[in-house]
Amino acid sequence: MFRIVRAELTVKDGSMKAAVTLGGKGYLKLFMGTGEEALDADPSQYIGFSEDADGTYTYELPVEALDQLRARDAVRLKNMTYRFFYM
Repeated sequence: MFRIVRAELTVKDGSMKAAVTLGGKGYLKLFMGTGEEALDADPSQYIGFSEDADGTYTYELPVEALDQLRARDAVRLKNMTYRFFYM
């Protein structure tokens, strides 16, 4: 699992996104779907991080709607294999 230490929602031109900062550096990319969907997805659909001035990783995630639960997975690169975690 991972820990979200900061999140900020932005609404602009009718669309929403969330800047989410995680507490660690083990996640290189996030995927907005299930692990099974991620296996078949084009790598361009994975969301990479930007490193903040303090060294933390922040991801810009699209937000489709508020108050809706959806399966999400984080992709963790460890020992050169992808592992998927439910988000």
